[in-house]
Amino acid sequence: MEAPVFVDGTLVGTAPNSFTVPLCSKKLVAVISETDKYEADLDLKENETTEIRAVLKGDLESLAAEGHAKAAAFADKKPPEKKHPYFRQGASVLGVGILLAATGTGLAVGAVYKFEEYEDLTDPARVAQEMVKPGFSANAYQRKVDKVYKQAEDLDTSGIAMFAVGGAAIATGIVLMCLTEDVPVQAMVSPNGVYLGFSGRF
Repeated sequence: MEAPVFVDGTLVGTAPNSFTVPLCSKKLVAVISETDKYEADLDLKENETTEIRAVLKGDLESLAAEGHAKAAAFADKKPPEKKHPYFRQGASVLGVGILLAATGTGLAVGAVYKFEEYEDLTDPARVAQEMVKPGFSANAYQRKVDKVYKQAEDLDTSGIAMFAVGGAAIATGIVLMCLTEDVPVQAMVSPNGVYLGFSGRF
């Protein structure tokens, strides 16, 4: 910005500019007002130019005003915060999915134990031990073995089904939580289940 420049009390011109002054000059003052001025001691050398940068309050105020204007313009350009209207529903579906997946995992573990019990019951050494016991009935023993195998199969099938449903619910819940208000969602109910359709970016 422009400011009158004094060297040893004599006006030499207006900054920004270059000035030729006596080598013995001692004091430089750049003045905008009585309360806004810059002073510097001079240590000049013959046939050399000394660069002096003066910071005045007027400079700072203009920079601050420019900065505020740019910040305001940038703030106006910020995209509006997107809302997630299905966040709560998605969180609920996610929670149910986690519970189902955990239950399915528990059933699968139970199926493993039942299959191990079945293998133990059908082991030839175990069968031989049971056959020598008083009152052994081959039909009753076979029914017991079949029952254990059926329980293992049921647990395994139920565990896989619940884990699959839970995994699907987890994925659906995460998607619903991420969907924004500008993504249209359509729901359809059919005999085979409930379907959610959506398109867009999230």
